[in-house]
Amino acid sequence: MEISRTARANSTAVANCKNAGTLVGLQAIVELAFKNRQLAMENTNRSSAGLAIVRGVVGAILGALAGSAIFVGLVKIGLYALIAPGALTGVGGAWLSRIYSPVVGAICLVVAIAATILCEWSQFPFVADGSLSYFVTHLHHLRTMAMLLGGIGIVAAFVFGKGNSPAV
Repeated sequence: MEISRTARANSTAVANCKNAGTLVGLQAIVELAFKNRQLAMENTNRSSAGLAIVRGVVGAILGALAGSAIFVGLVKIGLYALIAPGALTGVGGAWLSRIYSPVVGAICLVVAIAATILCEWSQFPFVADGSLSYFVTHLHHLRTMAMLLGGIGIVAAFVFGKGNSPAV
């Protein structure tokens, strides 16, 4: 369909050159070149979107690992930064995907939830039962600060992970 549209536009531009004079013909040719460039960019964007999402997933995982390492390191020196795993998940996802994509943001959100829960569980398991399954089923018993900071980090993962807003 795009090829036939381009062919029709080419024949129209040639007809304009012959019938309406050089200035109108040149304008038609410039408009045609601009439309062809837009079509090429759309095709490139469609084909690279899938690759960008894969890069975003890899970036989210790498960001989660970096955020988890930072969280554990800070806990060892007495600081509590549960925002780090989530926020760095989003930053990593957006950094590697390099596009605006709510899909990448949603993937970062899911990875951040897992990373945040695993970080909190690895450093502060419940005394009654230290298993992960017990921890996940009793998340509502966490301290208010843990829920607040973890929630902020998870929201930051989505906001950062979807990237910059598209140009309007």
